[in-house]
Amino acid sequence: MADLKKIIAEYPEEYCLLLEESYGKGMMSEGGDEAVAAMFQQTDLKGKKLLDIGFGLGGVAFYLAEHYQAEVSGIEVNPWLAEEATRRAPDSLKHLLHFTAYQQPPLLPFEDNHFDVVYSKGVLTHLDDKLPLFKEIYRVLKPGGELVIDDWLSPSKNQWGARLQTMCEMENLTLFAETEEGYKNLLLSAGFSKLQMRDENKNYARYNQNIVDSLKLLEDKKGFDQRFGENALQETIDAYQMIADSIKENELLIRWFRCKK
Repeated sequence: MADLKKIIAEYPEEYCLLLEESYGKGMMSEGGDEAVAAMFQQTDLKGKKLLDIGFGLGGVAFYLAEHYQAEVSGIEVNPWLAEEATRRAPDSLKHLLHFTAYQQPPLLPFEDNHFDVVYSKGVLTHLDDKLPLFKEIYRVLKPGGELVIDDWLSPSKNQWGARLQTMCEMENLTLFAETEEGYKNLLLSAGFSKLQMRDENKNYARYNQNIVDSLKLLEDKKGFDQRFGENALQETIDAYQMIADSIKENELLIRWFRCKK
């Protein structure tokens, strides 16, 4: 697993808020409510017990708690995010939301057979060795429980395309490239079955291009740079254009996975 201090350092408060400015309130990944709804269109969430791996500012958890009255526990390596998501939780949903900082990865601080659904959206690409976490997820899922993931993959093991590599250097991000086959094998090795995969490139190319177009039309350009640093707006536009182009050219593969215990 990548060094946790390094992951936390790559997501300081200012950068997390910049991501939210791009993705929408409470979100730290693309697509907003549309992408969240698409992730779970085949999964029964009503009144279920869920675990969010890497909840960020809490946007996905808030959506699921509100729309499905699901009880959502979340773990996050960044202590500031755990505090901020807890602070932002709507009063009407606080009884359904439980956010904690993740102290001893890959061990999950939950008993066996505890959750109906575990999910993660755009987070696990930060882990170089996913198998120990997948095994822990398998342990805490109830028999018949589901794991649902949206993640970033590459056509080549341990190698991103030139555009995405440039974006990672610009944004000071460490992401680990895994292939479709490698990802499937990790899930199967952890014990999961009934594995499904769906190509989400068309949707995520659109999500990222929409971010670019929206930022270009931003009225308060000076305000953006004042909040996030000199030339921050143009650098952010350039970064999301690289992501959008990488997806369009299949240099970056966005894949949805659903599997069962």
